[in-house]
Amino acid sequence: MILRLKYLKVISYLRPTLCVASTVCCLTVASAQILDYKSTRTLQRGILTSEQSFLIQINDPDHRSWGDISIPHGDEDQFKILYAEILDLDGSVLSKVNKRDMLTRNAFSNGAFYQDDLVTEFSLFWDRYPYRIRYAYQNEVYNFMYLARWSPPTYESFTPEKSVLEIDLPSNFKIKTSSDPQFQYTEDLDVEDRKVLRWELGKHKISPRENFGPTGSETRTSVLVIPENFHYGIDGNLSTWKSYGDWFLELNKGNTQLTPTEKAKVDKILQEASSERDKVQRLYHYLQDNTTYINVNIDLGGLQSYPASYVCENKYGDCK
Repeated sequence: MILRLKYLKVISYLRPTLCVASTVCCLTVASAQILDYKSTRTLQRGILTSEQSFLIQINDPDHRSWGDISIPHGDEDQFKILYAEILDLDGSVLSKVNKRDMLTRNAFSNGAFYQDDLVTEFSLFWDRYPYRIRYAYQNEVYNFMYLARWSPPTYESFTPEKSVLEIDLPSNFKIKTSSDPQFQYTEDLDVEDRKVLRWELGKHKISPRENFGPTGSETRTSVLVIPENFHYGIDGNLSTWKSYGDWFLELNKGNTQLTPTEKAKVDKILQEASSERDKVQRLYHYLQDNTTYINVNIDLGGLQSYPASYVCENKYGDCK
């Protein structure tokens, strides 16, 4: 089975996200906490449907900002909010967010010159404490490489009370998985030739950050699930590093040809060099002094480069 993948960046949309103002997930029981977080993926007829749900309790005004919710998604995703509401401790609904209370805007990134990502935002606030907020959203994507690159939301050493990832897919669909041993993993087969993979994790300790050590994304408890066959511009295979490399080279085939004028400049630089090391040093500084590279992440911009001829003529290119 070949999966159609247009946007590599959708991997980031399959991960639960709170807004910058509310990235904290559980400080103390007396302040605020995520009581339950669940993420599901269902693969059917080449469509990956992802659902994320949160149940958060806010116990004092200092953590009211946890109700500022920001959800990133792709501009071509079939995205929708399933529900967003405020509850009392008995589970009775106090208020709901309507569609007119939501704002969808372009996402901004310090790491990209331009990207076509979107963000949907809304707020869940109440004036009597404690109260709970509950919300869920769904994405349907046709183009993807990852089935999941997932981890429970964390802040410093605090984690949700319970986190669950479920993936429902055809039983004969070939995948590769990698997960930390802290997860409780189960696999169920049903009568319709499908299987459900489940990873569950309760409260757990987070290793403290070290100066000059790995980033949080590198040390965070996580699950990675990828299909063996995929399509991103062209068909690809992730069974080996060689097959992945062959796909990348084929995706960028024809984009590495310099213009005749640029070839002449390079030849002149090489002729003036006195050694192999000098050649490398001269070419490096020529590129550094004459070319600007920045991240442009639209369409196939995730992995497909601008043609070298374009960069030669404009002295500009995306950072591939």
